[in-house]
Amino acid sequence: MSADAFLGLLADTCHLDPDTLDAGTALSSLGLDSLALVELAERVYSDLGVDITDDELRSLDRVDAIGELIDARATADPD
Repeated sequence: MSADAFLGLLADTCHLDPDTLDAGTALSSLGLDSLALVELAERVYSDLGVDITDDELRSLDRVDAIGELIDARATADPD
């Protein structure tokens, strides 16, 4: 579920066509700069209520891995 939500945020925040993205998409393949990653991390927090850093986004890279982290953190802190 969170991978799909993250895909939507990624497409919206970075002005990408959502039809070109899937769970296996690597952020590194999209050419996002550090500012885009910071903006994306802020959107994850504001829209999904999960704190994730731009460094974690860069390190995890793939949409599915980021979705798993979002799920784990949302489950650990359901507020």
